[in-house]
Amino acid sequence: MQLFYETHHHSVQIGSIGNAFPPHLHSHIELVHAFSGPAFMWIDGQEYILTEGDTAIAFSNRVHAYGNNDSASGLMLIFPPDISADFGNTLMTRYPKNPVLRAENSHPDIRAMIAALMEESRADRNEAVIRAYIQVLLARLIPKLTLQKSNPEGERDLLMDAMRYLSEHFDQPVTLDVLAKVLGASRYHLSHLFNAQLGMNFRSYVNTLRIDRARILLTSNATPVTQICYECGFENQRTFNRAFQSACGMTPTQYRTLNNPLSSSK
Repeated sequence: MQLFYETHHHSVQIGSIGNAFPPHLHSHIELVHAFSGPAFMWIDGQEYILTEGDTAIAFSNRVHAYGNNDSASGLMLIFPPDISADFGNTLMTRYPKNPVLRAENSHPDIRAMIAALMEESRADRNEAVIRAYIQVLLARLIPKLTLQKSNPEGERDLLMDAMRYLSEHFDQPVTLDVLAKVLGASRYHLSHLFNAQLGMNFRSYVNTLRIDRARILLTSNATPVTQICYECGFENQRTFNRAFQSACGMTPTQYRTLNNPLSSSK
Protein backbone atom coordinates (compact mmCIF):
# COMPACT_ATOMS: atom_id res chain seq x y z
CA MET A 1 0.00 0.00 0.00
CA GLN A 2 1.76 3.15 -1.17
CA LEU A 3 0.13 6.31 0.13
CA PHE A 4 -0.02 9.64 -1.65
CA TYR A 5 -0.50 11.39 1.69
CA GLU A 6 -0.71 10.47 5.34
CA THR A 7 -0.32 12.42 8.55
CA HIS A 8 -1.76 10.54 11.53
CA HIS A 9 -3.32 7.14 12.15
CA HIS A 10 -6.73 8.77 12.55
CA SER A 11 -6.61 11.06 9.53
CA VAL A 12 -7.99 10.40 6.08
CA GLN A 13 -5.48 8.44 4.01
CA ILE A 14 -5.55 8.71 0.22
CA GLY A 15 -3.35 6.32 -1.70
CA SER A 16 -2.90 3.93 -4.57
CA ILE A 17 -3.48 0.18 -4.77
CA GLY A 18 -0.50 -1.99 -5.54
CA ASN A 19 1.19 -4.28 -3.03
CA ALA A 20 -0.38 -7.45 -1.71
CA PHE A 21 -1.45 -7.26 1.93
CA PRO A 22 -2.69 -10.07 4.21
CA PRO A 23 -6.08 -10.21 5.94
CA HIS A 24 -6.53 -7.35 8.40
CA LEU A 25 -9.25 -5.24 9.96
CA HIS A 26 -9.63 -1.89 11.69
CA SER A 27 -12.37 0.49 12.74
CA HIS A 28 -11.74 2.74 9.72
CA ILE A 29 -13.52 2.35 6.40
CA GLU A 30 -11.42 1.22 3.45
CA LEU A 31 -12.62 2.03 -0.06
CA VAL A 32 -10.98 1.09 -3.37
CA HIS A 33 -11.86 2.47 -6.78
CA ALA A 34 -10.23 0.79 -9.79
CA PHE A 35 -8.99 2.85 -12.73
CA SER A 36 -7.80 -0.29 -14.50
CA GLY A 37 -7.75 -3.98 -13.67
CA PRO A 38 -7.77 -6.64 -12.73
CA ALA A 39 -7.37 -5.70 -9.06
CA PHE A 40 -7.80 -8.44 -6.48
CA MET A 41 -9.43 -7.87 -3.10
CA TRP A 42 -10.87 -10.10 -0.41
CA ILE A 43 -13.59 -8.93 1.96
CA ASP A 44 -14.94 -11.28 4.65
CA GLY A 45 -13.23 -14.21 2.95
CA GLN A 46 -14.80 -13.61 -0.47
CA GLU A 47 -12.59 -12.78 -3.44
CA TYR A 48 -13.57 -9.90 -5.71
CA ILE A 49 -11.93 -8.95 -9.00
CA LEU A 50 -12.23 -5.25 -9.76
CA THR A 51 -12.08 -3.83 -13.27
CA GLU A 52 -12.18 -0.26 -14.55
CA GLY A 53 -14.78 1.86 -12.75
CA ASP A 54 -15.60 -0.69 -10.02
CA THR A 55 -15.71 0.41 -6.37
CA ALA A 56 -15.26 -1.85 -3.32
CA ILE A 57 -15.76 -0.89 0.32
CA ALA A 58 -14.85 -2.65 3.56
CA PHE A 59 -17.01 -1.37 6.43
CA SER A 60 -15.76 -0.94 9.99
CA ASN A 61 -14.11 -4.07 11.45
CA ARG A 62 -14.62 -6.25 8.36
CA VAL A 63 -11.70 -8.51 7.44
CA HIS A 64 -10.15 -7.57 4.10
CA ALA A 65 -6.99 -8.28 2.12
CA TYR A 66 -5.30 -7.51 -1.20
CA GLY A 67 -3.65 -9.58 -3.89
CA ASN A 68 -0.71 -8.35 -5.94
CA ASN A 69 -2.21 -5.53 -8.00
CA ASP A 70 0.90 -4.47 -9.93
CA SER A 71 -1.01 -4.67 -13.23
CA ALA A 72 -3.88 -2.54 -11.90
CA SER A 73 -4.25 1.09 -10.94
CA GLY A 74 -6.71 2.71 -8.61
CA LEU A 75 -7.31 4.82 -5.54
CA MET A 76 -7.41 3.61 -1.95
CA LEU A 77 -9.29 5.73 0.59
CA ILE A 78 -9.17 5.05 4.35
CA PHE A 79 -11.21 7.18 6.75
CA PRO A 80 -12.91 7.00 10.16
CA PRO A 81 -16.65 6.19 10.01
CA ASP A 82 -17.59 9.19 12.12
CA ILE A 83 -16.33 11.51 9.39
CA SER A 84 -19.89 11.31 8.06
CA ALA A 85 -22.79 12.48 10.21
CA ASP A 86 -25.28 10.84 7.84
CA PHE A 87 -23.64 7.43 7.38
CA GLY A 88 -21.31 7.00 10.38
CA ASN A 89 -23.64 4.74 12.37
CA THR A 90 -24.46 2.68 9.28
CA LEU A 91 -20.78 2.14 8.52
CA MET A 92 -20.18 0.85 12.07
CA THR A 93 -23.28 -1.32 12.61
CA ARG A 94 -24.03 -2.75 9.18
CA TYR A 95 -22.18 -4.21 6.21
CA PRO A 96 -23.04 -4.80 2.55
CA LYS A 97 -24.17 -8.18 1.28
CA ASN A 98 -22.07 -7.44 -1.79
CA PRO A 99 -19.34 -4.84 -1.08
CA VAL A 100 -18.59 -4.14 -4.75
CA LEU A 101 -20.43 -1.63 -6.91
CA ARG A 102 -19.78 -2.39 -10.56
CA ALA A 103 -19.01 0.40 -13.01
CA GLU A 104 -22.25 -0.04 -14.96
CA ASN A 105 -24.28 0.60 -11.79
CA SER A 106 -22.16 3.48 -10.50
CA HIS A 107 -23.21 7.12 -10.35
CA PRO A 108 -21.01 9.65 -12.26
CA ASP A 109 -20.47 11.55 -9.00
CA ILE A 110 -18.47 8.62 -7.61
CA ARG A 111 -15.80 8.88 -10.29
CA ALA A 112 -15.86 12.67 -9.98
CA MET A 113 -15.31 12.56 -6.20
CA ILE A 114 -12.50 10.02 -6.58
CA ALA A 115 -10.72 12.32 -9.04
CA ALA A 116 -11.31 15.31 -6.75
CA LEU A 117 -9.87 13.48 -3.73
CA MET A 118 -6.75 12.53 -5.64
CA GLU A 119 -6.25 16.09 -6.75
CA GLU A 120 -6.82 17.44 -3.24
CA SER A 121 -4.27 15.01 -1.78
CA ARG A 122 -1.60 16.39 -4.09
CA ALA A 123 -2.38 20.05 -3.46
CA ASP A 124 -2.67 22.15 -0.30
CA ARG A 125 -4.72 19.64 1.61
CA ASN A 126 -8.01 21.05 2.93
CA GLU A 127 -9.63 18.69 5.45
CA ALA A 128 -13.06 20.32 5.19
CA VAL A 129 -13.05 19.86 1.42
CA ILE A 130 -11.96 16.23 1.76
CA ARG A 131 -14.76 15.51 4.23
CA ALA A 132 -17.27 17.07 1.83
CA TYR A 133 -16.04 14.94 -1.07
CA ILE A 134 -16.30 11.78 1.07
CA GLN A 135 -19.84 12.73 2.11
CA VAL A 136 -20.94 13.00 -1.53
CA LEU A 137 -19.14 9.75 -2.35
CA LEU A 138 -20.97 7.89 0.42
CA ALA A 139 -24.31 9.49 -0.50
CA ARG A 140 -23.98 8.04 -4.01
CA LEU A 141 -22.51 4.68 -2.97
CA ILE A 142 -24.36 3.52 0.18
CA PRO A 143 -27.92 3.60 -1.29
CA LYS A 144 -26.77 1.27 -4.08
CA LEU A 145 -25.62 -1.42 -1.62
CA THR A 146 -27.82 -4.00 0.07
CA LEU A 147 -26.97 -3.72 3.76
CA GLN A 148 -27.41 -6.19 6.58
CA LYS A 149 -26.94 -5.83 10.32
CA SER A 150 -23.63 -6.88 11.84
CA ASN A 151 -23.80 -9.76 14.29
CA PRO A 152 -22.04 -8.69 17.51
CA GLU A 153 -21.41 -12.30 18.54
CA GLY A 154 -19.84 -13.10 15.20
CA GLU A 155 -17.42 -10.22 15.68
CA ARG A 156 -16.07 -11.90 18.80
CA ASP A 157 -14.40 -14.64 16.80
CA LEU A 158 -10.94 -15.29 18.27
CA LEU A 159 -9.03 -14.66 15.07
CA MET A 160 -10.81 -11.37 14.45
CA ASP A 161 -10.09 -10.31 18.02
CA ALA A 162 -6.43 -11.15 17.48
CA MET A 163 -6.28 -9.20 14.23
CA ARG A 164 -8.06 -6.24 15.79
CA TYR A 165 -5.63 -6.17 18.71
CA LEU A 166 -2.59 -6.41 16.44
CA SER A 167 -3.85 -3.65 14.16
CA GLU A 168 -3.76 -1.33 17.20
CA HIS A 169 -0.59 -2.63 18.92
CA PHE A 170 1.78 -3.85 16.17
CA ASP A 171 4.12 -0.91 16.92
CA GLN A 172 4.61 -2.24 20.46
CA PRO A 173 6.72 -5.24 21.61
CA VAL A 174 3.81 -7.65 21.20
CA THR A 175 4.48 -11.39 21.24
CA LEU A 176 2.33 -14.47 20.84
CA ASP A 177 2.44 -14.94 24.60
CA VAL A 178 1.28 -11.35 25.18
CA LEU A 179 -1.55 -11.78 22.66
CA ALA A 180 -2.64 -15.07 24.23
CA LYS A 181 -2.76 -13.45 27.68
CA VAL A 182 -4.77 -10.45 26.43
CA LEU A 183 -7.32 -12.68 24.69
CA GLY A 184 -7.39 -15.38 27.36
CA ALA A 185 -6.52 -18.02 24.77
CA SER A 186 -3.91 -20.70 24.24
CA ARG A 187 -0.78 -19.51 22.41
CA TYR A 188 -0.70 -22.83 20.56
CA HIS A 189 -4.28 -22.40 19.39
CA LEU A 190 -3.54 -18.85 18.24
CA SER A 191 -0.44 -20.03 16.41
CA HIS A 192 -2.52 -22.65 14.61
CA LEU A 193 -5.14 -20.05 13.62
CA PHE A 194 -2.55 -17.79 12.00
CA ASN A 195 -0.99 -20.62 10.02
CA ALA A 196 -4.24 -22.33 9.05
CA GLN A 197 -6.44 -19.31 8.28
CA LEU A 198 -3.99 -16.56 7.30
CA GLY A 199 -1.34 -18.70 5.66
CA MET A 200 1.53 -17.26 7.73
CA ASN A 201 2.89 -17.48 11.24
CA PHE A 202 2.31 -14.88 13.92
CA ARG A 203 5.67 -13.14 13.54
CA SER A 204 5.31 -12.83 9.75
CA TYR A 205 1.87 -11.28 10.15
CA VAL A 206 3.08 -8.71 12.68
CA ASN A 207 6.09 -7.86 10.51
CA THR A 208 3.81 -7.33 7.53
CA LEU A 209 1.78 -4.78 9.50
CA ARG A 210 4.98 -3.05 10.56
CA ILE A 211 6.46 -3.00 7.06
CA ASP A 212 3.29 -1.51 5.64
CA ARG A 213 3.41 1.27 8.22
CA ALA A 214 7.09 1.81 7.43
CA ARG A 215 6.28 2.23 3.73
CA ILE A 216 3.82 4.98 4.64
CA LEU A 217 6.33 6.84 6.78
CA LEU A 218 9.16 6.46 4.28
CA THR A 219 7.10 7.98 1.48
CA SER A 220 5.24 10.69 3.38
CA ASN A 221 7.90 12.52 5.37
CA ALA A 222 11.64 12.83 6.05
CA THR A 223 11.69 11.06 9.43
CA PRO A 224 15.09 9.31 9.83
CA VAL A 225 15.03 5.62 8.94
CA THR A 226 16.36 4.74 12.39
CA GLN A 227 13.40 6.50 14.02
CA ILE A 228 10.92 4.84 11.66
CA CYS A 229 12.38 1.48 12.66
CA TYR A 230 11.36 1.97 16.30
CA GLU A 231 8.07 3.76 15.54
CA CYS A 232 6.96 0.67 13.62
CA GLY A 233 7.81 -1.69 16.47
CA PHE A 234 11.10 -3.24 15.35
CA GLU A 235 13.58 -3.85 18.13
CA ASN A 236 16.66 -2.82 16.14
CA GLN A 237 17.79 -1.51 12.75
CA ARG A 238 19.22 -4.84 11.63
CA THR A 239 15.93 -6.68 12.13
CA PHE A 240 14.06 -3.86 10.38
CA ASN A 241 16.38 -3.87 7.37
CA ARG A 242 16.22 -7.64 7.02
CA ALA A 243 12.42 -7.77 7.25
CA PHE A 244 11.97 -4.81 4.91
CA GLN A 245 14.34 -6.18 2.27
CA SER A 246 12.66 -9.58 2.42
CA ALA A 247 9.23 -7.99 1.85
CA CYS A 248 10.16 -5.25 -0.64
CA GLY A 249 13.32 -6.47 -2.33
CA MET A 250 15.28 -3.40 -1.26
CA THR A 251 16.44 -1.57 1.85
CA PRO A 252 14.29 1.11 3.52
CA THR A 253 16.67 3.82 2.30
CA GLN A 254 16.48 2.56 -1.29
CA TYR A 255 12.68 2.44 -1.05
CA ARG A 256 12.57 6.03 0.18
CA THR A 257 14.87 7.21 -2.62
CA LEU A 258 12.61 5.64 -5.25
CA ASN A 259 9.28 6.70 -3.76
CA ASN A 260 9.76 9.94 -1.82
CA PRO A 261 11.12 12.85 -3.85
CA LEU A 262 11.27 15.00 -0.71
CA SER A 263 13.91 12.83 0.91
CA SER A 264 16.69 11.03 -0.88
CA SER A 265 19.13 9.56 1.60
CA LYS A 266 17.84 9.97 5.12
